[in-house]
Amino acid sequence: MPVSILVLDAPGQGAPYETDGDYDGYAIRSDGAAYQDGVNRVDARVQRTNCTHDLWMGLGLSSRRMLLYQGGVYTGTLVSFNFDRVGSVPLTTDTVAMGTYCGLAENYGGCDTDASDAQYVRRAVTLQWELGSNDVLKLQRTPEDIATYENFPELRSTSWVRVYHPDPYTYVLSPEPVALNSAVAAHLFSTRKDGRKFKEYVQLPFRIIVTTSVPLPAPEP
Repeated sequence: MPVSILVLDAPGQGAPYETDGDYDGYAIRSDGAAYQDGVNRVDARVQRTNCTHDLWMGLGLSSRRMLLYQGGVYTGTLVSFNFDRVGSVPLTTDTVAMGTYCGLAENYGGCDTDASDAQYVRRAVTLQWELGSNDVLKLQRTPEDIATYENFPELRSTSWVRVYHPDPYTYVLSPEPVALNSAVAAHLFSTRKDGRKFKEYVQLPFRIIVTTSVPLPAPEP
């Protein structure tokens, strides 16, 4: 199932559901047009065959990259991301479906409504720095992460990812503001000697629009 991922560079582009805050452009930006599965060796998919329903994009075999900015200044590239359980989110415009889904244990981050009265579901994400780097950026923890990252209380202070699913073909992803009206991620890195360590908090506003060529219904509860 072809997937197209549009990474926006600045507020005011494309669909609604803006990230709150006053930013000099988004922190995660595109190196050009939308990333399309199978084009320029981009691997982009919603993983239904392994029942995780994660939104995955890998650029390790591609010449393309996602660009990382801080304070409007380019700081590096990202080679992959994994947004947890995006494919299991129901239509967030369907009040009945949301009412049922938001009470399920599988929905570990809960649901909420933004300032425009649009409903969304909360999820976690992991973003991988360039190939050869041991650095990752994480927003919150999945249930599977808890054991691995139990010694990282910093993750509890990071933003959740808002997942909007306004129609059967579209998902809109943006971080939920936390303290100081910021979208915040934890920057972790690994060393051979000491294993994974927390380095710093980074501001990580972004807005990503995902479209699928066929409807992607949420799995049965």
